[in-house]
Amino acid sequence: LEISREVVCILGNLGNVMFRDLNSGLTTFQRGYIKQIRKFDDVERLVQYMQTVAQKHSKATWKYTLHSMEDNATQHPNLTQLVSSLQTHSLDSINDLSEEITEFEARVKRLDDSLVNLKHRLNSLIEHRHVLFECGRFLEVNPGIAGRVSRSHLEEEMAVDDFRLTDDEVSESLSDAFSFDDGETTTALQQHSGRPVDNPAIVLEEGYRDRFVITGSISRSKIETLNKILWRILRGNLFFHHIPIEEPLMEGDETVDKDCFIVFTHGEVLMKRVKRVVDSLNGKVFPLASNEGINNIQNLNEQISDLQQICQATEQTLHTELLIVSDQLQTWTAMVRREKYIYATLNLFRQESQGLVAEGWVPSSELITISNALK
Repeated sequence: LEISREVVCILGNLGNVMFRDLNSGLTTFQRGYIKQIRKFDDVERLVQYMQTVAQKHSKATWKYTLHSMEDNATQHPNLTQLVSSLQTHSLDSINDLSEEITEFEARVKRLDDSLVNLKHRLNSLIEHRHVLFECGRFLEVNPGIAGRVSRSHLEEEMAVDDFRLTDDEVSESLSDAFSFDDGETTTALQQHSGRPVDNPAIVLEEGYRDRFVITGSISRSKIETLNKILWRILRGNLFFHHIPIEEPLMEGDETVDKDCFIVFTHGEVLMKRVKRVVDSLNGKVFPLASNEGINNIQNLNEQISDLQQICQATEQTLHTELLIVSDQLQTWTAMVRREKYIYATLNLFRQESQGLVAEGWVPSSELITISNALK
């Protein structure tokens, strides 16, 4: 195989021999070197994947690569000329090259996948922060809105598990159970919320929120659709408000404009319906932890800062790896393609006990050149 491969490589570099197919009666999968061709098909796929990743990050690595003087385009040698100009390599060197390509591809794939996952996590945290901030500010500007929404729902007759307490009823119930003069109410609310409470009404308001409110984000193009679907499904038993997010966010692999929304409804059944509709429209539901809103935003800011540093370090490592790879991609592509050409040509030869037999046409003027090349 080594000698046959080198002979075909030399003749291929000369480019003046046309071989005849001596195995025309065999199918493609019955030929002798199909395994080698499949092997280099896989290696070529790895090289193409690295080219795709390098192209995706070309804007970041553009300033470190060689460009033409006319249009600043990245310079790449012609693949056909590169294949014909390659020297003959031994089978061992080609196997070493295949292993090297496999190792580089594994590193690039690991770094690229890690970077994609980190960016998705970072985008989710930023999205959560926007929802927490915008919806929290809306509730601060509109205090008691959860209670008002709950009272309006009491007027509707619905077969669901409602939270049927108005603000007045809550006050009357608390008056019967607690004495506001001896501080027992404040103590009980402190035990419930886990933090000091100056105004007991705050905890009551937060209880309404936990029961009635769903917050999240969705693509701006789908916000009206979400509103209409929820209005039809819940038969108008909701309060819907949306706030545009100024910063574009990721949805899949695309950057889109999004809105955060806040929905007031009542009952576990309707709450589940709202979440299912949001999920069907590729929206996200984020919990509105109203007890410690400021602390939650601070925690999100810390997580975002840490993830940004990790993303930056991973991205720099990936770009360094791509700069090393990008200088070799064209050469690798040419060598892999030449190996496929060699084994495809060997499949035209007839296998006999003494070796391979080939037939072909050669220009008479090139006989001496070919004879000298094969010596």
